[in-house]
Amino acid sequence: MNRLFIILTAILVLLTCLSACGSDNDTENAQTSAPETQDETVNGEATEDATETQEETQEETQADPIYTKRPDWPDESKYSFFKVFEAPDVAPRDAVLNYMREMATVEWTPTVQWTTLHKDPAENSRLNVNHTYEVGKKYYGIPYANTGSSLDGFLSVLEDGKFTPNSPYYTELIGNHCSSSMDRAFEQIVDINGYGGILPEWNSEQLMYPVGSGIEAPEGWTHDTRLIAEHSGKDKMFAGYAALDKGDILYYTAPSGGHTRMVSGVNIVKNVTGLVNYDKSTVSVIEQTNAWYTEEKNTTWFVDKKYTFRTLYEKAFIPVTLKVYHDEDFVIPDAYIALEGEITPEMIKKNYIPGTISSNFTFSHIRATVRDQSGNIVLQDAVYQNFNKKSYVLRQLYLDVKSLPAGNYTFTLHAGIARGGCDVCSFEFTVE
Repeated sequence: MNRLFIILTAILVLLTCLSACGSDNDTENAQTSAPETQDETVNGEATEDATETQEETQEETQADPIYTKRPDWPDESKYSFFKVFEAPDVAPRDAVLNYMREMATVEWTPTVQWTTLHKDPAENSRLNVNHTYEVGKKYYGIPYANTGSSLDGFLSVLEDGKFTPNSPYYTELIGNHCSSSMDRAFEQIVDINGYGGILPEWNSEQLMYPVGSGIEAPEGWTHDTRLIAEHSGKDKMFAGYAALDKGDILYYTAPSGGHTRMVSGVNIVKNVTGLVNYDKSTVSVIEQTNAWYTEEKNTTWFVDKKYTFRTLYEKAFIPVTLKVYHDEDFVIPDAYIALEGEITPEMIKKNYIPGTISSNFTFSHIRATVRDQSGNIVLQDAVYQNFNKKSYVLRQLYLDVKSLPAGNYTFTLHAGIARGGCDVCSFEFTVE
């Protein structure tokens, strides 16, 4: 049990902190999607023992459901702005995978040429992020960077499909990497930072666990999944790959870094004897990487790329699933963004943004802008996913409105969670 706990702890740490996203160029590069497995359906219903009778005057009581669409929902009337983001009307696995695919395929073009690099040049030798984006070329997928951007976080800064980079640096550029992109996908159904997890100081709920049985870490394991693969053995690892379903996870860690992939489908091929052929059976994935996909398609996202079971085992990728996928009582909750307090032109002109913005999901971005009459952004300040908050005091954003020349302007406060974003406040004002 302790070994399983170690694996679970590493999974959550990896998905929230990992930034070394690599790709395997020596493996299969087929582009067609493998047939997806079907989600299990539950046809039976629980029955109650009705042998006991109750007095007619006795009121029947019903236990509170484990999950509700709006748990701990706030009083909407106390807020000056309240926006509801309803739960996806699809199965949890579909909600997660669909969102991952949207992030991977969004189209855009750069307004300027830039090369993504580390601020510290020494870091480039450890993790290569040397990507040059050229003006006029069409790119696909959110850029590779370490700010944990959601789809709305990226779309909200596009102007007519064109992207002007806020920074050339990996830790500042609006974008995401292998694990943070998957975090945003999982946050379509559950708040990664608030749901619970595997660390004892959170609660007893496990957010993720290995697929299959018998996948364990050896004694003294130190974040190297090769040791898990070797200890568990081929048969158990291969059985885990065969049991994967869409929206599940493949991950590995090593002293030099690690990588995560989201499963989009599994294709099992059997020999004439009925045994699984591990060299032909494949797992299809969507993954955000630090490499260009092909020279023909400008993207760092590998969509529906296939890897054989044997290749995954040799690379020590561990099969992982989310607990809620297997909970028939799970209900995807609604989400909201709310503003407490009122933002006025008078306060903005004093270089002060009042109020507090909050949500029941972790914010992916909050951005304040001022545009001139021509629609050009003349002032802006923003925070992105790495600040990991569900509540944010807006006075921490700073716009030097006092420095603007006389004229008419538009102030906009845009905020987003992984599920979506909105303009929380927008108005025109005049500087005299």
